[in-house]
Amino acid sequence: MTFIAIFILYVEVFIFLKIEKRLFGTLFTPVSILAIPFCIVVLLCEIIAPLFGYIHLTPVLLWVWIIGLFFFYTGGMLFALPFISHQNLKKVEFSLDIGHLKSRFIDILTILFLIFMFVQLRSTLGSFSLSNLEDEEFGGKGLVGHVSIIMSVLLIIYVVSMWNVLGKVNKIKSTVLILLILLFALIYGVKSWFFIPLITAFLILKQHGFIKLSLTKLTAFLFLSFILFSLPYMILFGENFELVQTIDRFIYYFFSGVLGFSGHIASNMPINVDNLYVINPIVNVINVFTKAETKGVVSDMWAEIGGNGDFNETNVKTFFGTLYIYEGWFGAILTSLIAGFLHYLMFIYAAIQKNLFLTITYFYWAAMLFFGWFEIYLIHLPFYEIPVICFIFYFFSLKKFTMKAV
Repeated sequence: MTFIAIFILYVEVFIFLKIEKRLFGTLFTPVSILAIPFCIVVLLCEIIAPLFGYIHLTPVLLWVWIIGLFFFYTGGMLFALPFISHQNLKKVEFSLDIGHLKSRFIDILTILFLIFMFVQLRSTLGSFSLSNLEDEEFGGKGLVGHVSIIMSVLLIIYVVSMWNVLGKVNKIKSTVLILLILLFALIYGVKSWFFIPLITAFLILKQHGFIKLSLTKLTAFLFLSFILFSLPYMILFGENFELVQTIDRFIYYFFSGVLGFSGHIASNMPINVDNLYVINPIVNVINVFTKAETKGVVSDMWAEIGGNGDFNETNVKTFFGTLYIYEGWFGAILTSLIAGFLHYLMFIYAAIQKNLFLTITYFYWAAMLFFGWFEIYLIHLPFYEIPVICFIFYFFSLKKFTMKAV
């Protein structure tokens, strides 16, 4: 039954990819970026995960994704199809034009934010060292959290600029600023805060042909991913850092989303538990103004997934898995339709308007979809805040503002 479901999933995705390539001339589309990594992880979970003592896939996981992808793509096509005949979208291209904004302005903005983050970090630490900082204690809350999101956009700009696609840049300066921004993201300890911006930059560069994949580069990419994954633990654990445990944790994170959903179903855990969970960021904004209690976006439902090491439970359940668990079939289908509509809206708008900041908005959302095999990231504030930040940059990039003497 599992093999049949995997086969149907692969056939469905293959059909979607053929349609996308024909309509848009590219596979850097929302459904492609969501489906391809999931298909790869599913195959590895079925073949390799049991060797590490993890549970097997449940067919329900695959059917939820088969149905979810169909409605996600349907929602996207409801928006995309009317534009295909009116716009030249047979060969979609995204612009890296930064408009009238100058690199000096972005440099100054970045330095000011870095100074602010350093001051806040010193205030949080007091007389203690980084090893005394608890995981997720600094970087994701309050004003510091909002600044961190802005710095994610700046990080993407600097990584992309290293390929000289934004004109002549000082690579030494850009490298230093990239490392400093990454440092604060690593201190926070949440992997998505640095992996999603870096995948965003990777997708932008790959779509424009600045990165050519090969077996050597893929191996280097995996090694670099492990190093970045390990750095927060090196910072936070200090002398207590253990490489073997970190390798186990890396393997666990890779399998945990897909197997977490499978474990949830296999254990007969609750379904349709909170229809507002997926829009918690919006609910929390309303609750702040009404002085009601805010709700957490981190799931408190832990499912057993087996494993030979210390990591045998997870609270992440993939993109469509989380929708199904929290909203049931009807809510998951409705949200999939809306999510597909929004992603294709941004995909087409960014392709038509030709601006770097709109390109970043779309590819940041796309990077969130890329990690759909792990979790659904539209439940987090950056899904809403990144477009706002990028559209502000976009507005200032449209017109050259000058100071006039009075």
